[in-house]
Order: sequence, then structure tokens, then C-alpha cells
Amino acid sequence: MNARVWPSVILVVVLCCAPGLAQAWESAKEVVHGSARVLEKGETMVGILSPLGYGVHERVTVFTHPALLLLLTPSIWARLAILEGKAGLSLEGGYQQSWLYLVTQEGSSAGEDSKTSAPGYAQMGLVYSQLFTDTIQLNVAGGYLGEFGREDREDRFTGLYWRLGAHFLFKEVNLLLAEVRGKVLAGEDLEVPTGSLIFARQLGRARLGFGACFGRFGPEQFPEVLDKPLYVYPWVDVWWRF
Repeated sequence: MNARVWPSVILVVVLCCAPGLAQAWESAKEVVHGSARVLEKGETMVGILSPLGYGVHERVTVFTHPALLLLLTPSIWARLAILEGKAGLSLEGGYQQSWLYLVTQEGSSAGEDSKTSAPGYAQMGLVYSQLFTDTIQLNVAGGYLGEFGREDREDRFTGLYWRLGAHFLFKEVNLLLAEVRGKVLAGEDLEVPTGSLIFARQLGRARLGFGACFGRFGPEQFPEVLDKPLYVYPWVDVWWRF
């Protein structure tokens, strides 16, 4: 094997299989995806498609999406834990905007496209998590949502977002994540909620997840990617927490 390949192989083995580097989920309370939970100070979570999370404080975790950054879509989010325990309450907020459409358009001026070529949104709200048993956690979130820069709209739109989810833990190494989310914008018709159902398996330090996302993902939300509505698509990811 090429000597240059060995460091990569060793890194993968260490991240995925090294004993003692990570424990299985002892409780559904440890799951931060879509919940009010935060990472411990100095703790990191990173995946191929999942956001990169870092615990900057015992009660503060910041997130960003390296994969989206490669698509010229900066994203930054933060979560501040207000209550911790079986009942968790956090303040969450963030911003995301895509510049991919602007960059890929040939012969268009930034002045002409400034209102329509960089769609994005910002939101801020509360998320509440309730641990019923060590294996079941329910999550509820909602708050302010502002959208801007979409091709099918001339103005900014404000409204509310909401999110409902649940985590089910089986034998400490199997995790089922279910979530449904939606929004209500002022002056707009109700949109079809989107949802996801993901099964994750703990493999040493790594977590392997696969499942599907459901809803109506239209070109109005992703003009640089879709040219017709998409109602379901598969989801596969590997992430690490250390």
C-alpha cells in the first residue's frame, strides 16, 4: 500500500474502532440533534453531512455546516442551555444564506440579482426537551423566522417556525430519530411540513446514520439545485463525537 495512504487508514481506524475513546449512548439525553441539549465544553461533533458542533462553554454550543460552505452557503447556529436535566430548555438561533446561484450565473450583474440570487433565512426561538425514560426523549421547538432573497418573492417574509421530534434509544447503540418541521409566514399559504426518519448505529467513536427526508422540497427554496419539486430523498451520513 502506498505510504501516503497509511495515515488516512490509521485515522479512520482510530476514529471508528478504537476502544475507550467513546461510549455508547447511555441515555437519550445525550442526543443533541434537534434537541435542547448541548455539547460539553471542548467537546466536538463533526460529520460528512451533519453540522460541525463545538462546545465553547458548558451551556453554549455553536454549529456550522462545512458541506454547505463548499456549496457557497455559509451557515452559523448557536444553542444556549437555560435549563438542564430531564427537562431541558435552550435558546437557539442562526443564519444561513446561499451565494451559489449568484456565482454560477454567467453574464448577470450583482446589482440586478442582489434581491433574488442569494436566498437565505435567519431564525431565533426556544427548544424544549423532555426525557421520559433513559430511552425516550421528546423535543418541541418554535420561534421567529425571517426569509429573504428567494427568486419567487420580491420582499422579505417573516413568520414562525416549529419543530417536533423524538429520540428512541435501543440497547445503547441503536438510535431512531424522528422529526417533523414547518413554518408559517405572514401573508403566505401554509406550506407542507417536512420530516425525517433516521436510524443511527454507534460504532466506536463513529455514528452511522441512514434514512429518508419527506415533504415538498421545491426549486423556490433551492433554485441552484432543483428544477422541479422533490418529495422524498435518502439520507446517509457518518459523524463522530469526541
